[in-house]
Amino acid sequence: MASHCHRHLAGVMLKSGNVLPRGRTLSKNEVFRQAEYDIHDFVRILPLDGANFANPINRKLAAIMKQNKKFWISLTLTLLWCAFIFTRSMQVGEESAAESGWVLAFVQTIFPGITEHAVRKLAHFSEFLLLGAMSTLTQFQTNQKNPTPSLLFGLLCAMADETIQLTVPGRSGRVQDVWIDFAGVTVAVTATFLFHHFHQKKSK
Repeated sequence: MASHCHRHLAGVMLKSGNVLPRGRTLSKNEVFRQAEYDIHDFVRILPLDGANFANPINRKLAAIMKQNKKFWISLTLTLLWCAFIFTRSMQVGEESAAESGWVLAFVQTIFPGITEHAVRKLAHFSEFLLLGAMSTLTQFQTNQKNPTPSLLFGLLCAMADETIQLTVPGRSGRVQDVWIDFAGVTVAVTATFLFHHFHQKKSK
């Protein structure tokens, strides 16, 4: 087949079997006519089926679009949760204390004797635990296997959260709370990566 293609594409023949006499050159019309013959013959012998050629490309594009859709959905949910955390930090001291009051009352029905301080720190840890899991799942949509981006994102969010509280009346940002928040992110990222690793290993 390759030799047949070369014969039709490379030659200086007017038609198949008609060789030019010695010393004669092709006219412009004959050149165009010969090119038309060669193109028609070449297309005729191509072993390509248009549908079969396009299907793998379409499947690949569909897979990319589906993966991108999951990524954007996951990223949007992660950023919305991050915004929710920041919104809670913008509450003034009285609002935050009132909210902690009813949360404390509910938790004490399950764990009698727990203090408001412990409930607040547990809330910090839980918020960033969920944030770490969501950011890691978002990262998985990009096929990245390095936990560093999720950890850095969690640390930056923790620092930003405590910085916001420094500007709100009745609230205070603490370095201790940054580390509590980051501990939640670290636990979530580590657990999610381990689960993902063992799940892939088991599926193989």
